[in-house]
Amino acid sequence: LTHATSGVNVNLDGTSASDNGVGNEVGSDTVVNIENVLGSKNDDIIKGTTTANTTALALGYDAKEFFSSSFKNVPNDIKSTTIKDALNKIKKGDDVFNILSSISDNMLIFCAGFLVEASKRFHIVLAGGTQMATCLLIADSLREDILKRVKTQNITLATTKWLAKDKNSNIKNILSKLSYTPHAVYTEFSFKNTSIDILKRYDNGDVKEGAGMGGALAYATSSNIITQEKLLEQIEYLIYSMM
Repeated sequence: LTHATSGVNVNLDGTSASDNGVGNEVGSDTVVNIENVLGSKNDDIIKGTTTANTTALALGYDAKEFFSSSFKNVPNDIKSTTIKDALNKIKKGDDVFNILSSISDNMLIFCAGFLVEASKRFHIVLAGGTQMATCLLIADSLREDILKRVKTQNITLATTKWLAKDKNSNIKNILSKLSYTPHAVYTEFSFKNTSIDILKRYDNGDVKEGAGMGGALAYATSSNIITQEKLLEQIEYLIYSMM
């Protein structure tokens, strides 16, 4: 990635790195066995649930052991070292805005700000897991600084059962740190009856969320617009059509 002339987006919890669309090398790469990522002079975005975990700790929330990972076997030693190094960037006397700019992910900050304003008029569904929960923590921590808070009755967090029941995280405890009780849901949808091996990885604990999956499943099942059997059939059809 050293050839990039503009910022890159690196997801530490997955295997992806992509150009941010500004430079001449627009595209994406698959990267594996990540041990360290150094930011450049460009507008790089390094993100993942470890960043969300660091953000929560930096804001004073006692949530060290509650965050998920995309890995089935969480590399806790690397995760702890990464968090410690990031927290060391915070200077004594930093206000919440300086703290966020030092260690957080732009996406988390943007979503938190969006929630504060958009929830005044619309019902917002956060489709995701511990990163979306962190957006709520950020918005809640800013309420005294900006004299605004989210309209809590207009917020729903929708995730998957694989994240909600993940033994390596505890999204319920993360949400309990909020100054209010949020509306949070998950579905019991399962891939146990699928004939596609890669989809079985969800029920095996290898995958827990992804691209708004929790929100999509919650909408489909709660609205009774499709049965779980039919939904599985349609997902398999889509996968087969891509092969």
